[in-house]
Formats: sequence, structure tokens, C-alpha cells
Amino acid sequence: MKYGKNRALAVVMGQALGRIFPKPDADALVPVPLHIDSPRGFNQSEALAQGLKKEWRMPVVDALAWRERCTEQATLEEKERRNMPSDAITIGRKGLAGKQIVLVDDVSTTGTTLCRAQEAVVRGGGRCALAVTWTYTPKRV
Repeated sequence: MKYGKNRALAVVMGQALGRIFPKPDADALVPVPLHIDSPRGFNQSEALAQGLKKEWRMPVVDALAWRERCTEQATLEEKERRNMPSDAITIGRKGLAGKQIVLVDDVSTTGTTLCRAQEAVVRGGGRCALAVTWTYTPKRV
């Protein structure tokens, strides 16, 4: 999905997640943004969110953005991942104030990207009810 540029597969994977897990008490799905200048061609987190939307009947809100170019997390060691600045992700669109949000990402390794996204949602006046990822791949020490 991620490196094979298969957006359709990502949507189906999101639908599968939506069938497996019960719909949360939330107002919107918010995908983790694609890194600035990413060569991937589509945001795999947004595609997963579109699949979840079909099952949970919840809007997808593209509300987050990377503050600046940064190294993709997949290329970093665990310590470097955890050192991501707290304001690395910002609110790129208003409208989260008072909303319960479900964050969507494709992979969680250290959880740092999801934490930074959650911090951005809170700065925008929202609250994270849940984070959904396709997979969790902890780094082994």
C-alpha cells in the first residue's frame, strides 16, 4: 500500500478496520498528514480514513499539516523519532474546536507522530477520542 502506491488497497484496508472495530463516539476522522514533498503520490493515512468513513459514516477532515520539511520517520532511529519537536505538526485548517477526533495513521512505531498530531488537535481546541493505525511495529532494541 504505502510504497506500492496502491490507494485503492488502502481504502479497503480502512473499511476492514471499520468493520472490525466499533464506531467510536467521535465527530471526525483526521488523518496524519503526508510529509512535505513526499514522493508517495497519495496520503496513505487519508486513504485509510476514507475506508473508515465508509463503515463509520464519519467525515474525514484534512486538518493537520507538517510545520516544515523533516526527515521521514521510517528512516530514523528510535531516539531520533522520539525527539520530534512538539510543534512539528500544526493545525492546517480550523474547525476542530470542541470536536472529538479519531486520528488515523498507517503505521505506529514509537507513537511519536500520533502524539504530535494529538498535541496539534488539542492546540486547535479539539480532543482525541482514539487513534487508529493499520499496524504497530515496535523497534526491537
